[in-house]
Amino acid sequence: MNLSERSRKIVMRLLSDNQVSSYGELSEEFNVSERAIRYDLDEIDAFLISKKLPPLTRQTKIEVSLDHVSSKIDKLRELTKEFDASIDYYLPHKRQHLIYITILLSQELVDINSLMEKLEVSRSTVVGDIRELRKVLKDEGVLIDYTSAKGYYLKADENKIRKLGTKILSSNQDERKLSLENLVADYLPDLESTLLSVIEQFISEVEQDISKSYSDVSFDHIVRGLIVTICRGRLGCHLGEKTDDQVISPEYKSIDAHISLLESECAVSLNRAERKAIEQFFLGSSLLKGDAFVDNNWIDLNLFIIDLLDELSRLLNLPLNQAEDLFTALALHLGPAINRVKNETPLKNEIIEYIQTQYSEVYSTVETVLNQL
Repeated sequence: MNLSERSRKIVMRLLSDNQVSSYGELSEEFNVSERAIRYDLDEIDAFLISKKLPPLTRQTKIEVSLDHVSSKIDKLRELTKEFDASIDYYLPHKRQHLIYITILLSQELVDINSLMEKLEVSRSTVVGDIRELRKVLKDEGVLIDYTSAKGYYLKADENKIRKLGTKILSSNQDERKLSLENLVADYLPDLESTLLSVIEQFISEVEQDISKSYSDVSFDHIVRGLIVTICRGRLGCHLGEKTDDQVISPEYKSIDAHISLLESECAVSLNRAERKAIEQFFLGSSLLKGDAFVDNNWIDLNLFIIDLLDELSRLLNLPLNQAEDLFTALALHLGPAINRVKNETPLKNEIIEYIQTQYSEVYSTVETVLNQL
């Protein structure tokens, strides 16, 4: 048997972190009566039984949850992979991320109604999410304000607003609504057919000028950063100039030479501060190759890598300190990583859990050596 869309969303909600919900909470979230929720739960029970899984655990109108036996939960997770990929369900913190990104990037007025439509939840759910999001953002020094003329908007130092947005995008790369294509379609619809190809051309020009090639993950990181830059620029939210930032890198020179491509194609003006911010997207991105990247300016990094490989070679009894390719690869990775740490723009590591489980000894040894160094 097949589940209705709302029933599928309820299953996904209950599966997430072994959630326990009440009829009232589900009724409020999906903007339907408790009677409708009861029918949905009956449908879910029938579905579970048909798959030889235990029915929901229910306390009348108080709590509803799944059987928490791990083997049963794992089997249900496998079944949910067959659900229609077009069905989106977001836990509260994911909805809050989407709300922040919508306020950050939208070229249209953002209000309760537009957020209800985007998230497919009730008014009270959106109000509750904004309330909780405001609490989280307060700790970050960012405020969400509202006027009838402007809708919801962000108040804080522009650099801080963007860094937080970039961090959220980086941590949600797998979310369908935050894919590169959907970001452009949702927030820059007039550029939907051209923007990604224009950005790709811009990045290629910079790569050619500086004789460097960026990894796929870093390419996506740069593209997301440029989308944020273009959206905020078109909203008239610009970065302030930094008088003490006078260092001109090869990346900046190339960006400056080709910035007119972005400005003309995207109908946006990007001042020096914006170009310096774009520079950081490139400086903080891991490379596949780079000519003369490791030079005298990176002597401290060179010495650090030598010490790291010497100690790992000793502990793992492997000749890692004799592998020139490994040394170069670490330099290409660690240089940008240092820039990301300095500028608080982390990249999501898609394979970290795989490394921790499949290469646990190497991972723990590297962690120990890094802490010592």
